[in-house]
Amino acid sequence: MKFLLCQSITLMFCFFVTSRVLPYDIKPHQRITLQAAEVWLDIPQEISVHLSGDNRPDRTCHANYDVGDDVFVGSAEEDEEKNPFSCPFNPDERLLQDIGRFVRAERCTINEGRNGFFEHFWNPDEPNVGGYNCDPTDGVHYNQGLIIDLSGFGFGIFAVQDPPLGHYDSAYRLAQDYWDDKVLCHYTGHSPDSGTTCPVDRDQAYYWLGRVAHLLEDLTVPAHIHLLPHGKALRLPNPIAGVDLYEDFVKDKLVDRIAKESQDVVKGHEYKFESLPNFPCDSSCWEQIQPDATNLFKLFWYAAQKTQYFAARTSGAIGNPLEAGGNDFYVKLNGDPALFSPSLWEGEATPIETPTPLADRKQRDAVLQQMADALIPHALKAVAGLYRLFCLEVGIEPNCVFDYTLSNSGNIPVTQGFSGSNTITTTLLQGITEEVTLFVSGLPSFATATLTNNPCDPTCSSTLTISTSALTPTGSFPITVTGFPLNKTTTFDLVVAAPANGNVSIRRVGIAGTISSAPGGTSAFVDSLTSQSANPANFTNISAGSHTAFASDKAGFTETAGICNFPIGSAECAVSGFPLTPTCAGSFCSVPITVLENQVTKVVFKYVAVTPECSDGIDNDGNGLIDYPDDPGCDSPDDPEEGGGVREI
Repeated sequence: MKFLLCQSITLMFCFFVTSRVLPYDIKPHQRITLQAAEVWLDIPQEISVHLSGDNRPDRTCHANYDVGDDVFVGSAEEDEEKNPFSCPFNPDERLLQDIGRFVRAERCTINEGRNGFFEHFWNPDEPNVGGYNCDPTDGVHYNQGLIIDLSGFGFGIFAVQDPPLGHYDSAYRLAQDYWDDKVLCHYTGHSPDSGTTCPVDRDQAYYWLGRVAHLLEDLTVPAHIHLLPHGKALRLPNPIAGVDLYEDFVKDKLVDRIAKESQDVVKGHEYKFESLPNFPCDSSCWEQIQPDATNLFKLFWYAAQKTQYFAARTSGAIGNPLEAGGNDFYVKLNGDPALFSPSLWEGEATPIETPTPLADRKQRDAVLQQMADALIPHALKAVAGLYRLFCLEVGIEPNCVFDYTLSNSGNIPVTQGFSGSNTITTTLLQGITEEVTLFVSGLPSFATATLTNNPCDPTCSSTLTISTSALTPTGSFPITVTGFPLNKTTTFDLVVAAPANGNVSIRRVGIAGTISSAPGGTSAFVDSLTSQSANPANFTNISAGSHTAFASDKAGFTETAGICNFPIGSAECAVSGFPLTPTCAGSFCSVPITVLENQVTKVVFKYVAVTPECSDGIDNDGNGLIDYPDDPGCDSPDDPEEGGGVREI
């Protein structure tokens, strides 16, 4: 890191001392880059051969691609990139701009806008921070990098500026620029972000992949998430920023040892951007975080959020250490906080969330070892996930080319005039999922097909429903469902049958619910079939569908009805209540019924006697006379109406 020592303004004297900032140091960075290749078990040979590191890294301020550079070299050279503190960008650039002021403004145009290690920081919980100094619309979200003015414990200015100089771009924003305009562009010939073209140079693409890996590794260091500036092994009076205790603790041999000891934990557990551990986030969830989240964003955001659980502490800054506590929440794009549930470290480690133990020299090494035991495997899995993402996005054969299969849940049997369904499953085999559209062929005449969730991104399921009409021919028809792209297929049979028949049983019961308690002289029939006086009246071979059941309307009784169904040959069902009120006309009452295939439709009419007016104890006609024989309008006790007779005097 670079430091500035200034005497009082009356002395008009100012000088600065520079030193490289090397998170993890160069060797630990390279060791993580190399060891991460052992985590992803399916890593293609093409990626492995670009991890040799035959070239020596360029010196500070001269980092750039040279023929023969690869991922290994790129991961080392990212810290050697030109920066506004120690590297003059052009001969006319003056560091001392005002008396008493030492300005480290962000470089926007020269050196392709890159500012070296100043852009190796990112606070993912400031989602609405965009580009500050160069272009406010650049990286309009998630671009909170290192704060520039000293009041924010940033770099590059001795006197506090008013207004402040803002912040540098974030490590994520720099990585996304590298990814689009360097890695993918040099590998495929075009940038997916800007659409610009560039010469295909896959060796150079791998070099820049190493530089992206370095940025991701930085985001597994708590100080880089908490925006704590820090230097490397400087022992100067009143340094602006001190050593980050965790970075200073991690050495290359420690990386190798932990990588070896944690093999069972990390191997085969590279971070997969589409299913991140302990973070079940679907498309609607990501919509709240970043609606247009790239796959690289998901990987970087997850890595940074997981690191943020840990606290950080430097050895000194302007005579005092800088420190920050960890947290277990994230902030949505609308500014609302949300807790991670479960913890991103569930089942893995217990984060050190307060910097207090780091202040105790007696327990510091043990605490730093505990941090390394968690954060180094975290870094290995993150970088292994980066290799996998790269493989998938450029489509390295055979491991990473998009492929899927189609399957179905079985044949669809259906009766003419009805519909049937099955499930079509599109399963991702490898590669990054793409939209798959399904098409149905082989339908018989007068049949139609509909699909839900079509198109969809594998792995996904769709419900296929085939509807027929009375004119659809009977028989077995092979149906093919084809997925586009790749023309994957799955087949099954649509079996169309003529409507099967059912039976109808109509019984009449009395108030006790039994046939014996029913009034005598009743009969029943279905539709226009011959009426039967038998109780129950049974009708067989009735076509499936809608029909009408009839039963006698008896004077002096009210009728209700209930219906149930049971398979032919099985035990009868029991009618649960009589909720239906029949329609009565003439001498019969009726209810609508639905006859089902191979089922008995059981219809029960219940008759409840109505008490006649001539024996109900009420003066129904208001003539002052009650019931038979007092009311002359009553011919008998069973006479339903009193009839309006008058009292004789």
